[in-house]
Amino acid sequence: MQSTASTSSDATELSTPNPPASGSSSKKADWEEMHKTPCSICAKLGDGHSWPLFIQHHRFRELWRVPLHPDSTRYEAVQIRTDSIVQSIDNRDEDIIQYNLWLQHAGGNAELTDRERRLRARIAQVAARVEERRTSKAAGELRCKDRLVDDMSGKDSYRSEYVYWENPLRQTRGRIRVATFHALRNSRWYLGHPSGQYIFHFQRQGLHTSPGDSFLGYVINTVCREDFIYMGQVPRNTFQLAFRLDKLKPDLMKLFISVLEFSCGEYHHHYFPEFGEICTHAQVTDDDITAVHEYWWQYISPSWPRDDMRKLFKSHPYICEAGFLMHALVNSNLVSPALKINPKLEALCRLATGLTVEKIAMLWEEKLKKDAFDQLFSGDSRQMLIYQRDLFPQNIHDFYEQDEYQDDPLNPDVRYAFQLVDNQIVALAREHRIQTIGDHPWPS
Repeated sequence: MQSTASTSSDATELSTPNPPASGSSSKKADWEEMHKTPCSICAKLGDGHSWPLFIQHHRFRELWRVPLHPDSTRYEAVQIRTDSIVQSIDNRDEDIIQYNLWLQHAGGNAELTDRERRLRARIAQVAARVEERRTSKAAGELRCKDRLVDDMSGKDSYRSEYVYWENPLRQTRGRIRVATFHALRNSRWYLGHPSGQYIFHFQRQGLHTSPGDSFLGYVINTVCREDFIYMGQVPRNTFQLAFRLDKLKPDLMKLFISVLEFSCGEYHHHYFPEFGEICTHAQVTDDDITAVHEYWWQYISPSWPRDDMRKLFKSHPYICEAGFLMHALVNSNLVSPALKINPKLEALCRLATGLTVEKIAMLWEEKLKKDAFDQLFSGDSRQMLIYQRDLFPQNIHDFYEQDEYQDDPLNPDVRYAFQLVDNQIVALAREHRIQTIGDHPWPS
């Protein structure tokens, strides 16, 4: 019986060999190569399985088929995040103001050490700065109270006029509300339109007003596509752009990982051991990006990525949007180092597409332009800024760069502006609030 047990044990050890405990790294690498195991999914699919089969069975299919989502959908989580930050900054500033008022009322300066006096002086300076921020916003609202916002009702002929379009070939028709020159010249920041909405200027070209134009699908005395010039979007604050890029990173990593794993073949788990965990991360770290970049750099060659793979990357909304965001942020002065662009993420986008970030950004602009025109002639142009060009020849973005619009609270750079405050002062002010009224904001 003992002999049988011993034989069984020896057989088990032989069937499940262990890697060399010592020796050269090349021997260990040879052992690992010999005993590597394939991906179970790829093994079932068989040799030479197609890209569509790979992404379907590895759960990448929906990611590669994602449509261009509306701006409101793409920035929903970003808006929640930025609004939360604004609220926390407002609460922080109120803590500091109340703490400074309490210190002034408490007195006792004669008993303070020099260090304590310096701290109180710093607190007073910070309180003055945050109070100035509030006062500046209130003053901006007061200065702008008589300026105009867009006439969303369309009933005010001073601010709005309608133009009409009709396409007999498609049997569609509609009207488009256009903001007048009078509304623009005395307006709030972008006529009060929120960030991200599409902008067009309208100027009748007259190219379709001849009798023959109805043959081309347009009716005389109506407007057509050539009468509208796409002018981009109402600008966003750089923080929002950085937050959106941060939101895209997990899906960007999955796009790169899926192509690497497919190209590697059925042993991709062996060659890319980190990828499974990276795909589960809701927040991508710099280490994650570095790992994917290093594997990509090892794999790249004159014949890889293949042209069909590059085409997939160049057409994907997330890649194009990421290129646009990185191009927009590259020269911005973001306060938080955590929001700086990771150069290896930029490199991955360039290597995958074969394009510069600037050219990737242009692909995104083309996607937005097409979407904007589709929306313009959809019969619902209410969520757009469309203005007369005839009497307003200035570029609309240059117009709103003028000094008089730099303190309008509707300007996102004003809304999301805040003072940097020493963490010690923030902690002291918060502790004072908790001791005074509990762990909730000061009543407004």
